[in-house]
Amino acid sequence: MSVPELRQRGWSPAMVRDLLGAPDRTRTNPIFRSGAPMALYRLPRVEDAETGEGFASRAEQASRRAAAARRNADRRLEGSPA
Repeated sequence: MSVPELRQRGWSPAMVRDLLGAPDRTRTNPIFRSGAPMALYRLPRVEDAETGEGFASRAEQASRRAAAARRNADRRLEGSPA
């Protein structure tokens, strides 16, 4: 699984770093060849981390923070002159 796929499953970059650590494999970035390599994680390892201790509470915290950031961004857009 790539990091964007993990993000769709509710992972934050900090959760990937803390709960998964180093990727199982890296590949050349298919969109930007000169860009950073893609980090790939094995699905069984991801699923184990998702059922492990701490994932659910961290995912909930990340979700709350993202929602708060969206609300704040919306408020700023509403208040800015067009």
